[in-house]
Amino acid sequence: MSRVRSRYTNLGVVLITAGVFFAAFAEFILEYTPLTASGIAAVILGIVSISLARTLPNISIDAGEILFSAGLDNIQALIEELGLGPQAIYLPTSITKGNARALIPTQEASTNFKNPFRVQNRLLVQFSQNSDDLGILVATPGSAALSFGSIPPSSFGTDLEDTLTMTLVGSLDLARTVSVSRDANLLNVTLSGVTFTPKPHPANDIIGTPLASIAATIAAEVLDNPITVTMERSQRTNHIIQLQIIELPD
Repeated sequence: MSRVRSRYTNLGVVLITAGVFFAAFAEFILEYTPLTASGIAAVILGIVSISLARTLPNISIDAGEILFSAGLDNIQALIEELGLGPQAIYLPTSITKGNARALIPTQEASTNFKNPFRVQNRLLVQFSQNSDDLGILVATPGSAALSFGSIPPSSFGTDLEDTLTMTLVGSLDLARTVSVSRDANLLNVTLSGVTFTPKPHPANDIIGTPLASIAATIAAEVLDNPITVTMERSQRTNHIIQLQIIELPD
């Protein structure tokens, strides 16, 4: 990535330098306005090129996938070692004390949220007044999107579809459009023009794909309710995610 960034920067410097001299020569020597405009255009292109260099990620996509795969392997190892089975529950930060996390209950847990605790920021937690309601809190791709500022804080408490669009389309460039429909406690999220194809992994059965994880994290935060991923399917460049809202008592 550093080589690509350097090429953009070098190109920008060359365009700006050449554009300034060309515009000055055309304006004061030739006194020909159209050529002056061409020089100014070259300066603008140079500024754009330097700006593009600053937007490139610090690590390559391949390196990011390696790190991401290692994280999923660790989550899968915990799931198998502790006998975790039910679907992960994405919790809003009002319950997790400011850290976006997904709760994976033990198979024996009732996943009863009628009297939820504000869980501690630790690995193994008790999440209700029932002492048997135990699970682990894990960071997910949605957690990373929230902590890295990909989701504007001002968007919370507003329309879910708008927030998903700002994040998945605007900030992360993972899809072209996002649409959300709601039927009672079910949310149907449709991503069209998806630019990221999730790779199969056993952990996806528990926490969902990265696309579903980000969607569930945002939904939990915007709606201030726990969320689970109940279904996912891909259709060419479209990805459909079904989320279930776990209503909390007033």
